[in-house]
Amino acid sequence: MRQQQELIMEADSEAFNIITKYNIALPRPTHEESHALDLKLIQRGQQVPIIVNAHMDILDGYTRHDLLAQRGKKIKYQIMKFPDKTSEYEFVVETNVMKRQLTPFQRVEAMYGFFLQTKLDRRLLNREAHFDIFKALSKGAVTIKDIMKLTKYSKKTIHRLCEELSESGWVSRESKVIKSEDSSGKVFGVKTFCFKLLPKGFEALDKSKPRELGSSIDLLGQVVGLGINRVHYAVQIIKSDNKDVMDKCRRGVISLHNGFALCYPTKKISRKGETHEVWKSYSRIKCPNCGGIHERKEYSLVR
Repeated sequence: MRQQQELIMEADSEAFNIITKYNIALPRPTHEESHALDLKLIQRGQQVPIIVNAHMDILDGYTRHDLLAQRGKKIKYQIMKFPDKTSEYEFVVETNVMKRQLTPFQRVEAMYGFFLQTKLDRRLLNREAHFDIFKALSKGAVTIKDIMKLTKYSKKTIHRLCEELSESGWVSRESKVIKSEDSSGKVFGVKTFCFKLLPKGFEALDKSKPRELGSSIDLLGQVVGLGINRVHYAVQIIKSDNKDVMDKCRRGVISLHNGFALCYPTKKISRKGETHEVWKSYSRIKCPNCGGIHERKEYSLVR
């Protein structure tokens, strides 16, 4: 639980620290919004203090800080203490992203720089994905399908991780035939791998630090309030660096699904080495005249 001090104090603008990853990544107000806030500060003064941590790092109120600093005014501030960096981060997300009227793409874009990349780097360096497998197995997961439900990792990723853990003696792997039943009531056997956490794995899990279970994409979706598929589309659009599509998604002109289809059209290479697009059930068609994006089923074949 975070605790807020009731005392409101004043200081010069130089006393505050600008956190680059917050200042750059978080959504900034438009020119009109900034101008309106500037007028309010001139007419009424600073009524709401900016929020800082114990080190005077700004957590909320960058725009107010900039506008007051330009006029050489003293800035009212309030210190908020947090038990750890995670709680501080959650506060920054809540105040700067979730309370603003942003499109789904803007939400992911705002958090992508200092949240997703940090999570991905931390997992690669500390091998924390292995501990997610340990935790899933300790919760009763047995098959790859069970692990997928808990971790939100892809089937390919779980295969790779479990193979590494099995070879290192952390997890046991055994091939079994599991009985299943189809819609007609017919019983058939499905061959699959079953995994079990070994004592070495339990010992490593006990020593690990408590953390949320889930892939980086899934955790990002929980923060910004979007499903894993929409977050995946948004992240891939950002990675494509397609300015036109990013601008349309940012303004809500096209959906994240349509934006992803424009950035990554499915292509197939023929035997002659020629590349041509492959149309699928979810493919979208862009009109060369109006620029509109339509579904394939809206058109009929004429030749």
